Amino acid sequence: MPEDWRDGVLGDILNLIKHPVKAGECTESSYVPIDTISMNSLALTDFRPNSEAQSSLFTFKKDDILIGAMRVYFHRVSIVPFDGITRTTCFVLRPIDIAYLEYVLLLCNEDGTIDFAQHTSKGSTMPYAIWENGLACLPVIIPPLEVAWQFSEAVCSIIQRLRDSLFEIRNLKNLRDTLNLRDTFMSTVMGWILAVTMPTRCASQNCVKLCTGSTRSCRKRPLRKPSSNCGTLKAASYPEKCGLHGLSAKRRPGEFL
Repeated sequence: MPEDWRDGVLGDILNLIKHPVKAGECTESSYVPIDTISMNSLALTDFRPNSEAQSSLFTFKKDDILIGAMRVYFHRVSIVPFDGITRTTCFVLRPIDIAYLEYVLLLCNEDGTIDFAQHTSKGSTMPYAIWENGLACLPVIIPPLEVAWQFSEAVCSIIQRLRDSLFEIRNLKNLRDTLNLRDTFMSTVMGWILAVTMPTRCASQNCVKLCTGSTRSCRKRPLRKPSSNCGTLKAASYPEKCGLHGLSAKRRPGEFL
């Protein structure tokens, strides 16, 4: 062990925070229930509106560490980028000194830490990790404060980017929703334009309107019919007249549309 380092337990450098709050209080604080904490990711990726926070609530502060205590084996560990509210299904943890923040965050995210919390959990069908006489008793090596500060300065920029990635994720989701709305609107408009401007065909497929895009009725002309002698298409000789424009013309046999 390096000089000035010492043996200890997780509870020596990390405190469990319990600041209860009632539903309807802290209405401007975002709500972070356990299911919004991603598994195996230090970055928080989502949160809920305050109105969904109903019971068994605790407050937390920016840079606190949240650990999903219910079914802890799902490995939900995150550093939060804002002040907010969570439920008692999560641990709200805060280092005894800010210099240890990055160190204890990475320590809590270790698979060995999660395994220790699982083995000391209470309950069978719905196991809950416990702090006292549980996760707080995890044996750890504690560096001196000066070393903790040096480590913090070395990795703090990476941890801050992870912490603040939530806001970028939310902006990208909003942009995606806006683009989807625009695409839906454009598809609707284009469908309407095509319906108005394209020629319309009868259900029997025997005729086509002469005057498209008009709300007035128009007489229709038959399409060319196949000859009884062969499969080629020929047009009958007959006068045609548009009931809207009063135009008439005579087509010759064999003239194609």
